[in-house]
Amino acid sequence: MNARRTVVLLVVAALVALVVFLIQTSSTTPSLAGQGERDQGAQDIQAKSTAPVEETADEARRDVTENGVVTTPTEATPGRLLVDVVWSDGNPAAGVAVRVRGFGWARLPGGSRVSVSDDQGRAVFEGLGTRKVRLTSFRGGTATVETTDRQDTTARLELPPGVDVVGIVKDESGTAVRGADIWMTTGFFDWRGGRVVTQSDERGEFSIRSVQDGQSLGAIHAGYVRSELVDLDMVDREAAAPRVGDAKSGGGKPKGDSATANNANGKDATTRDHAKRGEQAEAAGKTNPASDAPPRARVELILKRGGGSVRVHVVDADQNPAKGARVAIGKMPRTFDYRGSMKMIETWTPRILECDEQGVTEAHGFPEGEHPLAVQHEGHPIWNGEVSVQVGQTVERFVVLARPVVVHGIAKDADGAPVRDVIVRAVPKTFSESFIQRGQFDFEAVLGYPMTTTDEEGRYRLDDVAPGELHLHAQATPTKEAPDAYRDKKSMQASPGTTIEWNPIIARGHCIEGVVTYRDGTPMKHVFITATKASASTPGAATSSADQRGVSITTLADGSFRFVNLQPVAYSLRVQLWNPPKGTSRWLTKDDVFPDQGRVTIAASFDAPVKKEAGIVRGRIRDDHARIANKNTLSVLLVSQDLSWRTKSGQDVSDGAFRFERVEPTRLRIIAKAGDDLILTGPWFELAPGQDLDLGEITTDPKGSVRLILDRRPGTEAIEPSVWLNPVEGQHGSRLQPGTQSTLLNDNVSVGDFRVSLFGNDIVSREMSITVRAGQTTDLRLDLEPATRVGMEITWPESAKGQAMQLTVTDEDGKTVEERKFTEFTTFGQPFAFGLTLPYGKLTVRVETRNGLKASREFVTGPGKGPKVSLELR
Repeated sequence: MNARRTVVLLVVAALVALVVFLIQTSSTTPSLAGQGERDQGAQDIQAKSTAPVEETADEARRDVTENGVVTTPTEATPGRLLVDVVWSDGNPAAGVAVRVRGFGWARLPGGSRVSVSDDQGRAVFEGLGTRKVRLTSFRGGTATVETTDRQDTTARLELPPGVDVVGIVKDESGTAVRGADIWMTTGFFDWRGGRVVTQSDERGEFSIRSVQDGQSLGAIHAGYVRSELVDLDMVDREAAAPRVGDAKSGGGKPKGDSATANNANGKDATTRDHAKRGEQAEAAGKTNPASDAPPRARVELILKRGGGSVRVHVVDADQNPAKGARVAIGKMPRTFDYRGSMKMIETWTPRILECDEQGVTEAHGFPEGEHPLAVQHEGHPIWNGEVSVQVGQTVERFVVLARPVVVHGIAKDADGAPVRDVIVRAVPKTFSESFIQRGQFDFEAVLGYPMTTTDEEGRYRLDDVAPGELHLHAQATPTKEAPDAYRDKKSMQASPGTTIEWNPIIARGHCIEGVVTYRDGTPMKHVFITATKASASTPGAATSSADQRGVSITTLADGSFRFVNLQPVAYSLRVQLWNPPKGTSRWLTKDDVFPDQGRVTIAASFDAPVKKEAGIVRGRIRDDHARIANKNTLSVLLVSQDLSWRTKSGQDVSDGAFRFERVEPTRLRIIAKAGDDLILTGPWFELAPGQDLDLGEITTDPKGSVRLILDRRPGTEAIEPSVWLNPVEGQHGSRLQPGTQSTLLNDNVSVGDFRVSLFGNDIVSREMSITVRAGQTTDLRLDLEPATRVGMEITWPESAKGQAMQLTVTDEDGKTVEERKFTEFTTFGQPFAFGLTLPYGKLTVRVETRNGLKASREFVTGPGKGPKVSLELR
């Protein structure tokens, strides 16, 4: 799903857009195509194109580093890395963006770099030195290479096979839309999350070569809101005609594996002719047999009137136009949803653009509302803000960049010796450090942040650091032998243009170590253990959010653990149990543990489970009720009685057959889904130790229809909710996604009784029940009510430990709008903090424990950020 793909292009004419791809890791971004000249008069296509799909190359391209654009030298220098990029059939792959980075935790000087392959499929990197590097492409494929500064090194990067895509862009009336940018996802969240890969031609058609199943496509055009994404996981395949060499045929402006630079008018900045190369390939007569032709997917992208445009003006600290500044517009998702447990559901990610000579860039198709805006320019810190988009309007946003802060120093160990390969980062705000000890740095930003590593003398220098609130982090690189990353950090306020010296100490510091075991002494391996400051369990104590969350690691194979870089105060330790015996707490706890006081043992109250010989479960799905419209969408889940599951999908179940190996003996059931639709809920069965169980043929469930009707209140018009239909006697139900529409008909819902759950950002959650009957349509009407997020914090006395707590929120009429029950809430320290999405109005929250401790408070909610409500149990 996360593999990066190659663009497949159909040439329309001799003139094609220049493609320039500016990419940097961590602290920089690529440029992305601007909006080409549009023609609203395109006519609908009467006959679908069957032309073969082909790739193209960029005749002008630039290399990019984390510190800015580097023009490709005109003279070759020794020590280059020459990467030959090829398709899966061995032919050169032109116009593909290749990324090189340090191997493992090692970093390249200046950060990772990107080069775009030329007409012969070759990408060139210079100045890498002698080191081990990792090659990847934004269309998949990986390679590891040893480079040297004494001579050129040649490497081969083969792109994985994929699906050729042909498609058309239409508006709501069915008229073809010319000049629409075609966006393809990549599986990332940040600036790498997607790119414009081609444009629709005068007939609204486009084509893309060798896209892997997991990606999604969308369309963008001025005057329209961006289209819904079409997930290739959900699209049927058809046999393709043979592909002819590198010849160009068909339509669609190619944009390569990078982006088109655009001027202030949104037109292509440069044009070029690809016909010559096509003629040469056609003359060569290279043809792939039909049997070798990849499958083809046909998609239709629908653009709806609406949306707004954003024009951003950027000047540097001296008020000069910021030519080449990178602009990111849009929200970065924290995660993607999944179908089953394997199929990623991509969403729109931030759009990345590049400013022209006047420091201006423009983009179209954004939904109405607030959108994050970030700007980065060489020699300046990253600027972050927002832009408010209005339908049918172009919003102007003016950005003045600040002078950067420089941070430098020397990393040393506890004895004063310099430490090399320490990762030093600068971020503008605090973040969750729960998993930082094992090297996981959970600060997320669409354009990244300044980051570097120390040299042999322990020296480092961070340029382009943002002034204001500043948080510096230095961390050793974890290894398999030494998984705990020693670290240091410092927070401060920094003025623009200043230089700061910080010399971090990289040592283990105060430490708590020990072992987690079962009652019989068997080590409990690979379980999560968290250390939280004991002050976080004391009512009224001043604690930060990081103190409340603590630091989490997993025990090693021998059950041992070690927390490093602690404060010299008491800590509470808690161990999360994956599947404890019935009636047993999911947590093991040990309080008032001080660092540096010897080895700690935490033992469970039960013995280690007896290891049983694993078995096999196999069978075949028989679709007696026509539930599987596209076999590529089928996924089969093996669900155990503890509600965990394993998934088979794609080629593993393409003919309906499934086979699960190494299955732990227990009570199990088979569930099957076609995309988001539940199509089979099998009966429970027992798997004996070592058993090879053939379930035979399992038939899909009968189906009915559900018509979803959303009553949208004012303020919810742009909300895109999710509605889950979960079986009353099961799990893994069907999901309805109406987008911004108010009605949706799903005619592929299993019969039976369902629990209905409505979720979405900024709306009140709803729950109800419905019954679906075979051959009938059931109306499901839900109220979309605007809501806001309210932060809750509950403190408690010692007598609350081990108690369950009931929470109820009522409106001013006494109607219950939210109910929650919390078990073992005191396990997580003081205060117990969580969030609730609640409707607007005057509300009252009440909490009560089983032993009679109570608290209540009135508060008012409305549009915007909700209040923070604090309660003290007494």
